[in-house]
Amino acid sequence: MSHGCLLRKPIPSLGMRVSIAGLACLAACAPPGPGTRILSSTAPRLREQVWHVEWRVQVRPDVTEEPPVRAQLWRWRPEETAVPLVVEPEHEIVVGSTSGVLRAYDLEGRPRWRYAAGGPIEQQPAYARDEIFVASADGSVHALVARTGHELWSRVIGEQPATPPVVSGGIVYLATHQTSVFALDAGTGASRWHYRREQEREFTLRTVAAPVPSGGFVYTGFSDGTTVALRADTGEVVWQRASGPGDQFIDAGATPQLAGGRVYVATYRDGVFALDAKSGDLVWRKPMPGATGLLLRDGLLFVGAVGKVVALAPGDGSLLWERGLGDRSPGPLRLTGTILVVPASDALVFLNDRTGERLGEGFNPGRGVDAPAAIEGRNLYVLSNAGWLYALSL
Repeated sequence: MSHGCLLRKPIPSLGMRVSIAGLACLAACAPPGPGTRILSSTAPRLREQVWHVEWRVQVRPDVTEEPPVRAQLWRWRPEETAVPLVVEPEHEIVVGSTSGVLRAYDLEGRPRWRYAAGGPIEQQPAYARDEIFVASADGSVHALVARTGHELWSRVIGEQPATPPVVSGGIVYLATHQTSVFALDAGTGASRWHYRREQEREFTLRTVAAPVPSGGFVYTGFSDGTTVALRADTGEVVWQRASGPGDQFIDAGATPQLAGGRVYVATYRDGVFALDAKSGDLVWRKPMPGATGLLLRDGLLFVGAVGKVVALAPGDGSLLWERGLGDRSPGPLRLTGTILVVPASDALVFLNDRTGERLGEGFNPGRGVDAPAAIEGRNLYVLSNAGWLYALSL
């Protein structure tokens, strides 16, 4: 997702998204027809590629082929943003799309079951207790049996979900585009609590921080630039920390990262902050305008910002490396081994996690990639903007 250029008006609607993509970088052949699973294991691997397509399968039925790779200079909104979910106990991949249908495949791309959610699916499902939890853009949350897709419960929350469901301690947490956090009972869908902040008057970014439950708290950020710690069982505010004065594009839209008694957050206007997880007190700050995403892994704090990806030292925020992306802005970052996987609208880009060096050609099957990849070992599963699910090996 091209986060740095996505705008949201503070009204209960889908809002307006704007993204700018650069030139696409890799041509691919169009699949031969709708509904066809295509094995690609015999295709040659290019010398400068770190990835290889194992198979692909059509997820969105209204698109029968990938379009040719081309420049896209203007797009109103990302096309497909749902991240596939690898359910290891069931040996399956579950993925939704704007078609509003959640589909399950085995690890070879063969279909298992489907579930009509009633509205576009823009977020990754969650898995817990042999169940799948998925939110749809019509303001509903659904619980399904992971093995069969049978519906256990469905609840209308009345606001558009903006983050994947997060399941912890028998509670399903998610945030919405209307600056709310909902907590639902995982067994029944009944409301546990609901926390809401006042809507911003000005345009804000469409990125929304997912709730992160940890140690009896739930941490998240809001469009007014405030990071909040809530009691996980009641939604009561424990502490809140504002990034600074102002009313435009403050946006604490990066999902918080936690480690070592600290919570790491980022705001679009002011950059990256390390806060004490119990009190919210400031530990350090790294100015970085345009910051939209964070990933803390293997002793490195990766930051996605407008036109670049950087790596910081979590201890003091010092800069380790920076990689420019031109006019592209990264979506949520993923790490597999030593490879940082960056969705950059027109392609998945692969970087060395220790140096930021770009690793070969990116992956663009045609219309580009906005959704982050799901990772299982050295295998990636990614939904293209044309609605095809790809299995890649690294």
